[in-house]
Amino acid sequence: MTEMPTAERRTAGPRALSYVKSELSTGGPLSRLLLDRVSSAEGLVSVLVPVGLQITDDTNFGDALSPSKTKSIGWVKKPTLKEALAALIRDFLIEHNERVCLFEDQAATRGFPYVERLDTRIMYSNSHVYHALVCEDDLARIEETIRSIRSWLTVAALSTSANTANRARGARGGEPALNEVAKNASSVIVGAFDGEGYLIWTP
Repeated sequence: MTEMPTAERRTAGPRALSYVKSELSTGGPLSRLLLDRVSSAEGLVSVLVPVGLQITDDTNFGDALSPSKTKSIGWVKKPTLKEALAALIRDFLIEHNERVCLFEDQAATRGFPYVERLDTRIMYSNSHVYHALVCEDDLARIEETIRSIRSWLTVAALSTSANTANRARGARGGEPALNEVAKNASSVIVGAFDGEGYLIWTP
């Protein structure tokens, strides 16, 4: 049986952009810098969701998805949205060794015992915790990083930042160049649908 795609990326409307800005306004230092980036540039927002999800002008991107909102795609082995997001991140990173994906972990603080046990590329800015990914990281590592983040707010930047990428490859706990990451962000990822989908802003 041919495996059918179960996640798709589609263009969303102005309501999605408003949601992205609203979520970024509640985040930490990186989120606030990304909010400035999104607010100062023309851009589009797309949505990464299960195939068949019906999106209208009245869609509330903060609501959890229900089975009635999606079409049946049959009984097939299918990737989760986290796996679809991991593939998107991987496709971006492999293009250049200065590219980086930086997740902000709002639920964690430097020194938390569980953070110290995580096998991710941990970075710190003061007490704030970030998880970095670079071009050497394979899909398994990217998926592990996504699943390790316990934050109620998913925020990540796909960017070009030699400083951040090189520090992420070095000793654990390096400091990300947040201003550089935000300034050069080519995509901003924000969680939607109560963790069941993602909105992606691109300039």
